[in-house]
Amino acid sequence: MRKLFFGLLLLTNACSGIVKKPDVFNIKKLAIVGIQTNQGIYSTGEIDRGFTFFSFPVFLGKGAVEPLMLPQIPATGGFRLVDFGLNTFEEELGKIRGWQVVPAIKVVGSPAYKEFSKTIQNIPGRSVASELISNWYSPQGMTPIGDQNKVLKKDTMKEIQKIASQLGLDAVVFVDMDLAYAPDHSINMGAFASVASSLKVIAKTGAIVVSTPEVKNGSGERYFSDTSSPGLGKQLVFNDEIEAMYKAAIQKSAASLREKINKEL
Repeated sequence: MRKLFFGLLLLTNACSGIVKKPDVFNIKKLAIVGIQTNQGIYSTGEIDRGFTFFSFPVFLGKGAVEPLMLPQIPATGGFRLVDFGLNTFEEELGKIRGWQVVPAIKVVGSPAYKEFSKTIQNIPGRSVASELISNWYSPQGMTPIGDQNKVLKKDTMKEIQKIASQLGLDAVVFVDMDLAYAPDHSINMGAFASVASSLKVIAKTGAIVVSTPEVKNGSGERYFSDTSSPGLGKQLVFNDEIEAMYKAAIQKSAASLREKINKEL
């Protein structure tokens, strides 16, 4: 009976992780083919000081406190942040044991990616391209995919498998970054930058070998900048200071996901 109990416990733990085994062990070469971040930022509510912010700069979001109709990050800043996110995730995924990351710059210019991008844009039931572009930032040459749940499903897996094979990859990666802020009342109208990230790694076989929870509306495991600024909040003044704050939070979030994946391998 004890052996059965521990066997079931191990099976439960294996099934509850973010990595699918043994499929993940077939992944050696992969590339990010989609990364996006929201344009409009919002408040996730105050950081819980009882959670010891300075020791554990992370917050398990429970939903946005304010509606998603607050300030927009200007295009110049938004594109810099999503480009930074792409470079950061490529670097962090490259630190995972046995993984070789092909730079996205070598992917997006290929005929295979352009064909894939057109197909993704025409998926029934998803937002039209103009709506996606007005709500999400993606690096130049990449098309925002919007709601992953509407794109990463059975009837599109063939296209995802196809592009992986055409590019000579074992898997492709989709990254979703959610930018928000957490009020800091120690300074007038102050706020910390808040970032949560999720990713899906899809093998050329169609298996989703890494899947982390969706992040939007304040949900997900959130990471914060170490400093706050009076320029972040309802009266957004996007400047070098705030850009650096978001980059610091993106770095923390990407590093955390890399650590979680490595831990399960």
